Amino acid sequence: MQISEKDLEQFDKISNFWEDFFYFNLGVGLQYEYASGNTRYSVPYLEMWKELWKAFNTELYELICNSSKKQSKERVQDIITGDIRNLAIGIVSTITSKYDVSIGIAIPVAALLIKKGISSYCSKKPIKSKKTVTEILSNKKTVFKKS
Repeated sequence: MQISEKDLEQFDKISNFWEDFFYFNLGVGLQYEYASGNTRYSVPYLEMWKELWKAFNTELYELICNSSKKQSKERVQDIITGDIRNLAIGIVSTITSKYDVSIGIAIPVAALLIKKGISSYCSKKPIKSKKTVTEILSNKKTVFKKS
């Protein structure tokens, strides 16, 4: 079976769609993380993910990657070589327990890491975020306490 140029273009479109979908959902997760149950908003969700993803990108890189070897840490290797479900559960569990957030934030982050591929992700150190994940979440929590 040969893959045509048109097939690759279609794959790129689908791939970009899913990446945007996960970024959008990360923005939604951030907006509603500390909101009351019946709160509804109309905000630019696709724009909201950028700062949070950059912070997660920095912190998760330090957590799962060996920057000197530009590959995942040895303790992460077992999870990577196993079933994709175990990898997803491992990433989601790590995020929810480390940052005390709901799956509304953890699942999009895990999906983005899996989509990028851990090996590919660890091959390039991200630019350090100005704020930490904790600072971003704390700021959002403060905003909702005031309202």
